[in-house]
Amino acid sequence: MNNDVLLSAIYVDPMYIITLNKEQVDRGKRTLVDIAIRMNHFSRTNEICENTTPSLTETSSTASLSDDESDFEMHLDMQAKRQWLEKRNFT
Repeated sequence: MNNDVLLSAIYVDPMYIITLNKEQVDRGKRTLVDIAIRMNHFSRTNEICENTTPSLTETSSTASLSDDESDFEMHLDMQAKRQWLEKRNFT
């Protein structure tokens, strides 16, 4: 079986784990750990971006920009912050 995600799903099911051999169990475990690490990094990235994004009251004070323009600006700022964090391995 070449699908590591499927192997990890079978690994966590006590009814079907007996169908896996040792190598498949090891691959399933590694995939679960990899998924957990990715979820943890994604969660931390979102928390950091949410904490550094200006509040709605701060963005609404910009009278020169329309709502659509300020939403777009906020989106670009968040993207730039995510890229900055990823480059510095904060994610």
